[in-house]
Amino acid sequence: MRRLSRLALASELLANRRRTFLTCAWLTILVVGLVDHVTGTDVGLGPFYLVPITLAAWYLGTSAGLQLAAGAAAVGFMADVAAFRASQVFIPIWNAGARVATFVFVAWMVGQMRAAFDRISRVAHAEQRTAQRLREADETRNTFVRAVSHDLRTPLAAIIWLAEALAGGMPWIDEEEAKRFLDRIAANAKALDGLVVDLLEFDRLNHAAKEISLTQCDLGELVADVVRHDEFLVDRRVHLTVEPLPGRFDPTLVERIMKNLITNVARYTPSDTDVWIRAEHDAGGVLLVVEDAGPGVPLEMREVIFEPFRQGTLIPGGSSGLGIGLWLVANFAQMHGGRAWVQDRPGGGASFRVHLPSRASAGVSGRVLDAVATN
Repeated sequence: MRRLSRLALASELLANRRRTFLTCAWLTILVVGLVDHVTGTDVGLGPFYLVPITLAAWYLGTSAGLQLAAGAAAVGFMADVAAFRASQVFIPIWNAGARVATFVFVAWMVGQMRAAFDRISRVAHAEQRTAQRLREADETRNTFVRAVSHDLRTPLAAIIWLAEALAGGMPWIDEEEAKRFLDRIAANAKALDGLVVDLLEFDRLNHAAKEISLTQCDLGELVADVVRHDEFLVDRRVHLTVEPLPGRFDPTLVERIMKNLITNVARYTPSDTDVWIRAEHDAGGVLLVVEDAGPGVPLEMREVIFEPFRQGTLIPGGSSGLGIGLWLVANFAQMHGGRAWVQDRPGGGASFRVHLPSRASAGVSGRVLDAVATN
């Protein structure tokens, strides 16, 4: 069994080099024919002719096996002619006919078996891929249900409790306390709205054509405007550096990229850590950078966190999301023909980066719709 396994392995390696394989097969047939001539009728070497024929039909196909079958029958016939006397000419002819029929049948049968084996293998691989996709879809669905049931209900439950407290006219709620309750209701409502928007974008990107609307705009001004109005940065020390970055981009998608990166920083870093935000020229486009001085992202998580419903470790007291914010960032970047990634920030923390080409390519990741900016 071990010798047969080694023979099969050697044959498979040779089959990747068709010419070398056929050369070895023909040499084997010629050697067997020479031995057949020397031994004459004392030893029947028919099965040895079948070895290269069978291997060729299995690894190279039926046509190669049939060619070797014809060649082996011819070599065997010449060996018989040389071994028998002229008066016994009918013996080589009979042997040649039997060999041709046997060799051709074996070559055809082995070739058909290999074709059937390949078909079964393709079907099995297709079924495995389908089963894997179904498992992934089921896992995504379960993760989605868990995320929605927990993360959507958390701000909703807070809104309901605060609203009922205000509506109940509790005597301990004075005007200042009522204002704090209203602020918390507004904050939870905004958080809930952000989760719903992410869910709608997730559904749209999974079930509809990916489209971007390119508009001439200044990306530096857009980033600065997002930073000025983002509620997650109100109590943080923000170091903003932007350059004039005129170009054709989708302002809505870029705004979503920045908002999701800022929200990610707020969820995974303490509130007393600094945030550095930059928008600058990069090779062939622009670079958007959101950095923090938090715990950073472990090396093994740097690709995982850009997958849907995958999240890092929250800080104590941090609010969890659905785990699709960074997935949306990566998709919005790809729709522009760019990419998103995370690396270490010099001095500690994480540096989230998005490269966007100055001109998106329509054939890269979605259908591009040109739009004209109006003043």
